[in-house]
Amino acid sequence: MAMSVSLVLANSFGGRLVKFRTDVAEIASTKQTPPKAQERLVVTDKLVLEVPAMHCGGCLETIKRDLTDEAGIKRVEGDAQNKQVCVTYRPETVTPDHIKTVIARCGFRAAG
Repeated sequence: MAMSVSLVLANSFGGRLVKFRTDVAEIASTKQTPPKAQERLVVTDKLVLEVPAMHCGGCLETIKRDLTDEAGIKRVEGDAQNKQVCVTYRPETVTPDHIKTVIARCGFRAAG
């Protein structure tokens, strides 16, 4: 059964399976190791800020727009009713003080 399946696949792909196996063998022979999982891991922090002057969805959208334009900001969420903004960011790229400065440029004071 396995032999017939292999034969059907080999005929279906017109010999391309053999080339693929050669490529895999070549890659294995170079003994290249993939990067460690920790090297590929992107570290993020969350910062929750109180923005007392934020009173509507428009205020929140202004803050979101300006923050997401900054390098290192991954996600911005907020709640205008509770006057809070939660920012997920890469600490090696941006600092909490810089995030507060960006919010200040929007015309709001952020505490937290």
